[in-house]
Amino acid sequence: FEGRFFIALAHALEPGELALGIDIFEWPNPQVKDRFEANCLKHGIAPGRRVTIKADAGAMSPAELIGHAGGDTLRFIHIDGEHSRAALGKDLALATACLAEGGLIVLDDMLHPGYPTLMVAVQDYLTANPGIVPLCIIDRETIVGATKFVLCQRDWFERYQAAMLTIFKEQIWPLGADFEPHWCLVLSLDTRLAEIT
Repeated sequence: FEGRFFIALAHALEPGELALGIDIFEWPNPQVKDRFEANCLKHGIAPGRRVTIKADAGAMSPAELIGHAGGDTLRFIHIDGEHSRAALGKDLALATACLAEGGLIVLDDMLHPGYPTLMVAVQDYLTANPGIVPLCIIDRETIVGATKFVLCQRDWFERYQAAMLTIFKEQIWPLGADFEPHWCLVLSLDTRLAEIT
């Protein structure tokens, strides 16, 4: 919202890469785009490192999105859109068509109490796209910081998981997540299991 996650990701850009920010920029008011731009500048993301696009990603073609990226497929796509099943389905289809080899798709506000049906769209998508699997769930501690799902291409799952088991060993919840039939890691600041007293 107003660039929080976008700014963090843009600081991880490789030389020559661009961060694309695509939104309708209407909520909570039309000035949100100005605040987004100001936040990017304030936190060191210069206009030459980013492209801000006022558009409905659900109406965008893969060629159009890739064109905004200078013709390159995308290695990291973060979806935090309209929060309806239909919109998430469109966003996932677009992301899949534009994803680079080894790329990641991150879904925001998963398991959020305000948007309980988003999980249905995710499960439908995973069933229809067996080449994409959940890599991990990032548990977050508040409604404002809702859970994220990270998806990857099936061929990349093992190598990403191996790296995460090393890098995030202190944040791995021991039971993981069962996506039936796929299992993935759960990362959390609180990795305790429930205690019986």
